[in-house]
Amino acid sequence: MNNRKASNSKVNTDPSSSNYAQDVRNKALENTPFGEDEPSTKTDYK
Repeated sequence: MNNRKASNSKVNTDPSSSNYAQDVRNKALENTPFGEDEPSTKTDYK
């Protein structure tokens, strides 16, 4: 259980850092385990 790549990635959490915005954007664009967004069959758009 030493899979530290996913849980211990090198993201700078200091908002005053020069690369903070880029790091946050890269983190947001990583693959998620939830799959693609699909429209709900229970939602009616009027």
